Amino acid sequence: MKVIITTVLLFLIGCQSTPKEKGLIAKNADNSLSEISPSALETIKQINSTLPLSVQYSHSNNPDSMFLNFNNERLYITPHGKVYKNGKLFFDIKSIDFIKEIYFLPIKEDMIVFYVYSDGDFAGSFSKRIDTNNGKILWETSIYAFNMSAPLIVGDYAYLSTLGFVGKLNLLNGKYAWKFENLENRFESFIGPEFFIDSLVLFKSRSVPPDSVMIDDKNGKLLKISIRTKR
Repeated sequence: MKVIITTVLLFLIGCQSTPKEKGLIAKNADNSLSEISPSALETIKQINSTLPLSVQYSHSNNPDSMFLNFNNERLYITPHGKVYKNGKLFFDIKSIDFIKEIYFLPIKEDMIVFYVYSDGDFAGSFSKRIDTNNGKILWETSIYAFNMSAPLIVGDYAYLSTLGFVGKLNLLNGKYAWKFENLENRFESFIGPEFFIDSLVLFKSRSVPPDSVMIDDKNGKLLKISIRTKR
């Protein structure tokens, strides 16, 4: 009798103390998320990420002179992307249209630029990697649209977002590890991204309350789009 009672008690205790299924994600047939366990949404606090260098603008509303503090020197950038150091041409971004917003990421002797351009009617975004020794553009990649948020750099990748677009760009070759376009009906601009365990990446919109796009960073699959605002 004691053996039976002990067995029953152990069974009940085991049912009550089942450990959390860390990072469990329940997926529907179409690969969308139906549930995410609390442990899966534990933010990764320690992530080796950096932001590129931003510039100072002499005028906030129209294309005008821009300045960058780099290696204890002040660089001057023209509206079409000619970069001068000590009065001499350092390198040329070669933007066809006026640059409205720009970020710089130095990597050894190269400079990676992320910028928004506009001709007054049409606007978009671009990224280029330039060898500052000879001015050669090593690669160039379109970033879909305008309203670009500051890129987040993690290792050899940049996490990018513009109006209707999120993507992960390989900084070595200028190719996308993954990207999602045509989101502009709901997502005008983003903040983020935020990283979670199980390689989840969450891009939140700037709307209040925020809409969001969740992606599996390992395989580049779109897991969930959450729409919270009314249109």
